[in-house]
Amino acid sequence: MAKTPEISEGVAIEANQRLRAALRKGGRGDLASSLLIESKRGYLYIAEANGSPVCRLRYTGAMDDWDLQMFKWSTERYDTGGDFMFDGGTLEECIGAAIGGYQL
Repeated sequence: MAKTPEISEGVAIEANQRLRAALRKGGRGDLASSLLIESKRGYLYIAEANGSPVCRLRYTGAMDDWDLQMFKWSTERYDTGGDFMFDGGTLEECIGAAIGGYQL
């Protein structure tokens, strides 16, 4: 796997806005206002309001191409082996797959 680029403040802000807009557009305004989204190094970490991890999105260097890594409670780690049927795409596709995967 290629080195994960750092996420700049501008990319983090735009990604946060796009993720929340996608949730609102999909009728999930409750999640748009309650999900925690935090940028650390080359990842966006997404968690429920209580801090329970949902997934992380690995930045590839392009705003429309992110790798989705769901949090696996069975191992308490993020899935990097492709156990989930969807492994990445746009921010909007990733958040849709993540909330569908956990039925949030």
